[in-house]
Amino acid sequence: MKTFVKLVLISSLVVLASGFSSAYAESDIGFKGIAGRLGYVDIDNWDGTFNIGVAADLGTWMENLKWDASIEYWSSSESAYGFDLSISDIALRSGVLYEFMQDKFRPRAGGGLAFHMISWEWAVPTWGTTGWSTADDSETKFGFYLQGGVETDLSDKLKGAADLRLDMVEDADQTHIMFTLTYLLGK
Repeated sequence: MKTFVKLVLISSLVVLASGFSSAYAESDIGFKGIAGRLGYVDIDNWDGTFNIGVAADLGTWMENLKWDASIEYWSSSESAYGFDLSISDIALRSGVLYEFMQDKFRPRAGGGLAFHMISWEWAVPTWGTTGWSTADDSETKFGFYLQGGVETDLSDKLKGAADLRLDMVEDADQTHIMFTLTYLLGK
């Protein structure tokens, strides 16, 4: 199933990219705003946790097709059978969101690519002593994400959004509920 989803995402991105060349004349690319992001993330086989991040509004490729980039962080810990386990993720993402209508509340959907810097740490009690033995590992993994939600203007300089995002990352699939507050530049 994961392979099918990845193929659909890659095909969708290729179709979108082919439309970018003709839409380049309509583009308004640039640093348009800075955002703070707060959310809740549910990680496969782990307890959910909160995440924080910052995002950049990078303009539009063409009408209603917006580009953004973000960096986000979360960490989660569990204890089981005398072992302490923790995992954390710093994710760099870039993608597009299509706004279906220009109204007070603008429903949107999109997706993009991400690099996840995932770290694990294990702590195991050392038998016969009061100490702990620890080990850690980290990996950088490539992933895809799909996102959908709604955005609205809060004032001339602020816009807010609520989104649901599904990150497809090997061994660390994630579901995010996010709230974003964007400060617009140059308005």
